Amino acid sequence: MRSYGGFDGVIALYEELVSAPDQAATGDALYPGWNQPAHAWAPDLGVITPYVAVSPETLALDGFGDFHAIPEDRLKAAIECTVAVEGPVHFEVLADRLLNAADVGRLGRRIRERIQTILDALAQAGRLEQAGPFAGTPAQYRQPRYRDWSEAPEKTRVLDYVSDAELKTVLFRAVLANAPVAPEQAMNDGLAAIGFPRLTEAAQARLAEPLNALRAAEFVETKTDVLHPGPQAFQRRRESPERHSDDHSGN
Repeated sequence: MRSYGGFDGVIALYEELVSAPDQAATGDALYPGWNQPAHAWAPDLGVITPYVAVSPETLALDGFGDFHAIPEDRLKAAIECTVAVEGPVHFEVLADRLLNAADVGRLGRRIRERIQTILDALAQAGRLEQAGPFAGTPAQYRQPRYRDWSEAPEKTRVLDYVSDAELKTVLFRAVLANAPVAPEQAMNDGLAAIGFPRLTEAAQARLAEPLNALRAAEFVETKTDVLHPGPQAFQRRRESPERHSDDHSGN
């Protein structure tokens, strides 16, 4: 059991309160700004939630017979709906949802190109952002949901379909919960928590970049070959728009 005696105990208690905020709270006296929208990447410290896949009926793409007969506005709306529900979402997952809703069996080159063209147009219009093969809203990249991927459709439960932004949350939470912890153990614990029970060599390689990004941003740090929460772990994870503009005012 963790001791709370003395000044070190006060710090320990503070860290525990910050790492497990009350999601129903409306005040921010303990952690000013914690319940404001994030303006940079911030970990979701709420309870894990099931992965939710968009319903094919919601996308309203049936009845056309040919994917290329679907009006562009209808496809744009379906893509934005899928991103809203599942983003950041991998291109292959997004395409699978669209084809399933349109009752089309195969993702051919022309269909792939049409989906990508619409994604590019939506990104150009500021309706979503693309990061490699992923599409999401800016808010989804800044604070991705902490999701249980064992609840996702079988074809979706692929580690490569989890974005780097979401994997950063997975790794950060594993370090926060178990520090000090070896990097390999943090990877194993983080993946197990979201429904991927085996840490393969490929999985380690996949997690290396998100872990390095956490180190670079000082959310975690390495001491004597084990990981600890870094200086940013217990700093304000969110800034109000007013504070954000002040930081660039030169004052």
